[in-house]
Amino acid sequence: MSKKIKNIFRISIILNLLLIAIVAWGVNKNNYVIERVLTMNVAYNLFWLEEKISHQSDNDWSDPSLVTAELKQIFDGIYHSLNVGSESRTLSNSDKETLENLIRSLQNYQRYPMETLDSYSDLTEEDKKDYEELGVILREVGFVLKEMNDFGYWEKNSLIKKFGELSEKINAQ
Repeated sequence: MSKKIKNIFRISIILNLLLIAIVAWGVNKNNYVIERVLTMNVAYNLFWLEEKISHQSDNDWSDPSLVTAELKQIFDGIYHSLNVGSESRTLSNSDKETLENLIRSLQNYQRYPMETLDSYSDLTEEDKKDYEELGVILREVGFVLKEMNDFGYWEKNSLIKKFGELSEKINAQ
């Protein structure tokens, strides 16, 4: 082989390795994005939901709209996560199914449409009792605000597993 062909071959190998590194970096970045979306839009809101349920329960449900509004944020966060995960192709069909099951499970606690701000505060005694039971389930699964920093590694698979466990406990109730 001539020296010119050897140099072209070496440059080709270097460029291919560079291309592989760029693709790997992009895949890693996409996975990071979905992990952050799931953490910020779903997991953190579940921690805050448990905290708000506990606070309202301790304060005779002085402002129930805090709980219902947080539940709405969780729904929005799950839908956002599904959208980002679908568009970036970082969520498997199983992951999507787990998130959709979580939506269906949590919809049991929002029995009527929240169309006006006033409707966020209209809770019956049964609704309050159900929310308190949801708070117990959230604590059992590990969504307790004081333990948020000890939740473990916020990796996509562990988050999806935790969401699945939450959905199963809600449905078993």
